[in-house]
Amino acid sequence: MRQPPTQLSTVLKALADSTRLRVLTTLLERGETCVCELSEECDCSAPTLSFHLGKLSAAGLVTSRKVGKWVFYRPDADGIARVRESLAGLLDASRTPERPLPGSASCLCADGCLPAGVEGLRELRRERTENASQA
Repeated sequence: MRQPPTQLSTVLKALADSTRLRVLTTLLERGETCVCELSEECDCSAPTLSFHLGKLSAAGLVTSRKVGKWVFYRPDADGIARVRESLAGLLDASRTPERPLPGSASCLCADGCLPAGVEGLRELRRERTENASQA
């Protein structure tokens, strides 16, 4: 199931940070890891790591469990699968149209019409719509 655009945006923002990418990559390589080990591995202070893990968790990319004072983080396989599916759908090359949308500025310009600004484009569309309905 694809993620809604707002949720995908949250994920992409989480992945856009190099520290969070390093943390996620470390978790993907090591599996479940204690915060203290993760802090050492990623060369982050505990507050900084906590902030980044919070963003990754909110994005659905990692999950945690607490045992006494210890907190262990691991990649969320289901969350990562949802992101993979959403990105595959978003970046599917077969979705790329071969031609511009009929009536779009690109299509009208390809026909040799160069409307002057947005109002000119609207007027040209109205004319074409009227001509098509009269035909």
